[in-house]
Amino acid sequence: MLVKTEIKPQKLSLYTFAQYEQICEIVNEGTFFEYDEGQIYWRHTQEKMPIDLVDFILSPAYSWENFLQLIESYHLMPRSKNHQVISRNLSMEIIKQLLKDDEFAYNSESNDLAIPNKDKSRNPDGVITPKEEIFNSKNQLTNPIVLFEILSPATQTVDKTQKLEEYRSIDSLQEYIMFFQDEPKAEQYIKQTKDRWQNNQIEGMDKSVEMPSVNIKLAMEKVYERIVFEKK
Repeated sequence: MLVKTEIKPQKLSLYTFAQYEQICEIVNEGTFFEYDEGQIYWRHTQEKMPIDLVDFILSPAYSWENFLQLIESYHLMPRSKNHQVISRNLSMEIIKQLLKDDEFAYNSESNDLAIPNKDKSRNPDGVITPKEEIFNSKNQLTNPIVLFEILSPATQTVDKTQKLEEYRSIDSLQEYIMFFQDEPKAEQYIKQTKDRWQNNQIEGMDKSVEMPSVNIKLAMEKVYERIVFEKK
């Protein structure tokens, strides 16, 4: 049994990007984490990672079993079932349609995403890129065309405000789309000019999200297939 008091936290709570890369490699599941100016965040709740948990991952004592015990003790839960199903449905629909087009690629387990002029690394729920992806010296993706986030109660404030601003600062980005987990609803931003974005609200299983930048049409009934919504 893991005894948390055996882990000695560092005095400093700031981490380098190299340390962030190291924990992603050790845990071998980079989508658990995001990096923001020296702080490491739990991707699925946007909570700051406890210092002793980060230090444990970086220590020789690390093991996957004890890591799972620790994240449970800190209530750092993984993606919800709805999130997983929506993500899988979205991937299947996009990949099926992109097979007809040799210009674009889709990744639901994306590389870290660079934010211009920020010491940050984001990890969106899905990315459409040109076939020729461009990475910076930190191996961060720099040329997304479309970004997706699947909203949860814990992350939607960040996704709809902070990430919205950050993503729209990426020159290559043409669309940002957020899907809700608890109802068939999407919020879409389409680039018109550098400083002007069209905002569309799509609601209902009979609707579709039309994506002009990549010539894709996502039927909401396909995105939310096998999702059972709680009655309000």
